[in-house]
Amino acid sequence: MLEHLTLGEFVVSALMAGAALCAFAWGVASGALRNVEGVKHDVLRVEGVKPSSENDRGDGGPESRGPHVHRGDGGPESRGPHVQ
Repeated sequence: MLEHLTLGEFVVSALMAGAALCAFAWGVASGALRNVEGVKHDVLRVEGVKPSSENDRGDGGPESRGPHVHRGDGGPESRGPHVQ
């Protein structure tokens, strides 16, 4: 009985791995994994954020991490990036 359950789990995991591989192959074939930096800049432009080349100090300082949202109402964004 236990062998059949183990075989079933293996078959399910093999099918899931095959689905992930197919999704990756589709992404490569359709070009979805090309020019990811361009997509990032498009999103930043739509949101009105300066591109990283304009606000990057290069030393890991606060300006190189991009904008931070501070709502001020006690929500997760107002407590800083490391408080959960």
